[in-house]
Amino acid sequence: MKEKDIDFLVLQYLKKKGYSHAEQVFRVQSNLDQAGNEEPAGQQSQSHSLDTDAGLQDLLFCVAAEANPQAYVDSFDQLVAWADSSLDLYRVELQRVLYPVFVHVYLQLVQYGASHTAADLLKQYRRRLVEVGGRQSSIRAQELVELQAVAVAQHLDAHPFAKAARSSRSTLALSSYSFELLMHYLQGTKQWLLLSILNSHVRFEVGGEAPV
Repeated sequence: MKEKDIDFLVLQYLKKKGYSHAEQVFRVQSNLDQAGNEEPAGQQSQSHSLDTDAGLQDLLFCVAAEANPQAYVDSFDQLVAWADSSLDLYRVELQRVLYPVFVHVYLQLVQYGASHTAADLLKQYRRRLVEVGGRQSSIRAQELVELQAVAVAQHLDAHPFAKAARSSRSTLALSSYSFELLMHYLQGTKQWLLLSILNSHVRFEVGGEAPV
């Protein structure tokens, strides 16, 4: 699939969700003109996964299938750097996205046979991932212990934590502005691997403009 085709699918997704500002920015960054099949922006749902468009869903699946392990590591590192450098008012909210994404980056690495890379990534980020609201979370710490036990691909269908994570969606509350910032980042930097993870495994509860 050509890059312009990918850009078009992403643009249709932004239009469908009614993210008009992100749509305009993406048009400029991708050099897409204003012509063709314009539709009124839809009303944003209060509870939704990122994608309801089959074309974009297929695209994300293909991108994930063709990715190499290092691409997942690089994408997560970049997401962390972006969240940490976000506006003070929204930084804490955006940093909440890191944990569910990390879990599935780790599991993807194990699936690809890159267990050592997964272990190194967990070692690098464990300390910050166990923090919730500036305090150490015993629940989060135990989850990471369980995650660390998923060391080979055969564990993905056998370990209870891995099975639960891969078969369900976690719910994450964000303000509407933080959600749009996240979408702008993912689309503008073409973070398809992260978008694939969020599309498959996270359900966002989008509230008002003020941080949740």
